[in-house]
Amino acid sequence: MSDSVVRLVAESGSFAQIILFLLLGFSVFSWAIVAQKVVDFRRAEAQTRSFLDLFHSGAEHSQIYRQSKPLRGSPVCGLFCAAHEFFVAYAKRQGRWQGAREDLWKLLDGMVSEQVARVQQHLSFLATVANVSPFIGLLGTVWGIMDAFRSIGLEGSANLAVVAPGIAAALIATAAGLGAAIPAVMAYNYFLGRSDAAQRDVERFAAELAAELAGEV
Repeated sequence: MSDSVVRLVAESGSFAQIILFLLLGFSVFSWAIVAQKVVDFRRAEAQTRSFLDLFHSGAEHSQIYRQSKPLRGSPVCGLFCAAHEFFVAYAKRQGRWQGAREDLWKLLDGMVSEQVARVQQHLSFLATVANVSPFIGLLGTVWGIMDAFRSIGLEGSANLAVVAPGIAAALIATAAGLGAAIPAVMAYNYFLGRSDAAQRDVERFAAELAAELAGEV
């Protein structure tokens, strides 16, 4: 079966081959992103749990900052480190804290957006593959059917031997489009759910951190 598919692809026209290789590239990159995102989410979630344990341990912020260096993959840790560096920079201004509270709110809002964007990195590619691949496959399908009709015109016959290669190439393009799109849309929805959970964690921690720091500025 696999030999037949390879032979049909090899015997198809250059346009059909470009369509199939494009879909293959989409599929390969999608699976690479899926594998990387699985690793990234697991590491970030583990580091978030470790950082929150450290943050709620009652240690000084400077100590937490030093001990959290191995946990910088956590978006929550990244938010805390940015806030701590903000306070260190303000302290160097010799107590001139005018406007510090407003700047702190802006910093936290910006860092929440930045950390969420980092968590959602490459998800847009999965969404693009999920949306575009079926249409690219459909284009290959239409082209294969056109080849089948062209063969009928050249041979003057509509027997199976004439139309089978074009129809087979069309069906392969359809299958390739769906094969690229279905895993991409499933992965996108799965990772979007996990990124939404990470966003809630970051926003919750930002509110907690803002309340704790409000009395210091």
